Amino acid sequence: MSQSECALVFGVHRNTLSNWVKQGCPFDQKANKALGKDWILDTARVAQWREGLAVKNTVGDLTTVSEDELKRRKLAAETGTLELALAKLKGEVGLISEFEKTSQNMAIGISACMLLVPGRCSSQIAGMTNETEIKKIVDDEIRLALSESADIDLEDAE
Repeated sequence: MSQSECALVFGVHRNTLSNWVKQGCPFDQKANKALGKDWILDTARVAQWREGLAVKNTVGDLTTVSEDELKRRKLAAETGTLELALAKLKGEVGLISEFEKTSQNMAIGISACMLLVPGRCSSQIAGMTNETEIKKIVDDEIRLALSESADIDLEDAE
């Protein structure tokens, strides 16, 4: 792919891709304006390079790390894993999927309650002309709907 096409695939600006190439990102062909040649990159190789770079940035270059440092990192990782498991047992952390499901159920509950507002308001404000009174009725109904949505049992909503 061209540099611009590759940038689109990775969701970055073309200049970001240029910086990646300067940092060692692999390419199949370098651009040469005099010859009318554009950059050619293999997205699979670019993805592998980015993955390797992410690992290196996270754990460091393991080729220059001492055995003692590797043991320390392993112990730290095991400790972190145990602490995370304990925090989960205590209910201090949860799975993202559980959070997403709860958030979705909350949105559904709020939407359901809010969709009832026009029907409840229409009969009360039919024929009214006083803007202040109409706003008060609509405001009261919105507050009621929000209050009702806060009382929805999310576990029953599943």
